[in-house]
Amino acid sequence: MAVDICGSKLATLRMSYRSISALLFVAIALWWVPNSAAVEKPAATASTLLSQDEWAKILKQLKEKGISRTLPTRVTEELGLTKGAETLSVLELAVEREGYKHGIYMSPSLGQDRPFVIFVFGTPENRWMGFVTDLHLKLVAAATWNTGETPIRLPKEAAQSAFDNELGSWAVLAELF
Repeated sequence: MAVDICGSKLATLRMSYRSISALLFVAIALWWVPNSAAVEKPAATASTLLSQDEWAKILKQLKEKGISRTLPTRVTEELGLTKGAETLSVLELAVEREGYKHGIYMSPSLGQDRPFVIFVFGTPENRWMGFVTDLHLKLVAAATWNTGETPIRLPKEAAQSAFDNELGSWAVLAELF
């Protein structure tokens, strides 16, 4: 579901958003679930890039405007969330601006034992990067792919910078919600 972020606040943040998007594009030149209780009351974030208040705004938007969908098996398998033909149904909050796509996905069906959040970033050229985090937004796994191709797992150290940029993008977006 795309969220309309065109408004008066966007005009003042446009340059900042473009800068973050450009950094993400460069970083990606090669690409949670909180259970339902966590959607009500988010876990404290370990991130300094996304405050607890910003995260709460994002979770509120996800709860109110998120849509249900099934993620591509090839992606969820590479990220270590499914095996074989297993599917993963999630709640999605997605934003697109000037061809750059940002998404957050959560699956309340996995329960307390496997909570995760997936952040996804896509470029206008359909290059993607996905990041799996724990409930405290600590990076657990990452993969990159081009639309229609098989994802490639990335070492956490190699993905951390791009993940930090994606958290920064969501911090900006949270202020628009």
